[in-house]
Amino acid sequence: MECVQAATFVVHHKAFDKFVESIFKLKYDFLLATHHPKDSIIEYRAVGIPKDAPQPIRDKAAMLMSGQRVNDPQVILDTLVTHRAIPPGTYHISTKAPPAISGKWRTGKLKIVGYMA
Repeated sequence: MECVQAATFVVHHKAFDKFVESIFKLKYDFLLATHHPKDSIIEYRAVGIPKDAPQPIRDKAAMLMSGQRVNDPQVILDTLVTHRAIPPGTYHISTKAPPAISGKWRTGKLKIVGYMA
């Protein structure tokens, strides 16, 4: 069977906020920007900003790149993909409290330094 492996990433909204702040050097708050309720998981499909994207989308991406705040997580994720800061894939941004980890499990940090297209 022919198929393509698709990446799925789960990120807590506070980690997303910090990452956006570190890349674009602006204050960002996912909950404030989106008005999503706590204890939810929102799915976004990030593939990048296509050259034929509607003008409002391209304008938002240009605003973001010039250091202006954009409250649209879809545009933020697509801009990050376009500029190769994150790989394309499905991103689940969670506003739920992170699960408690038992003593035998340790959490780690994934640092994406590149990917193969």
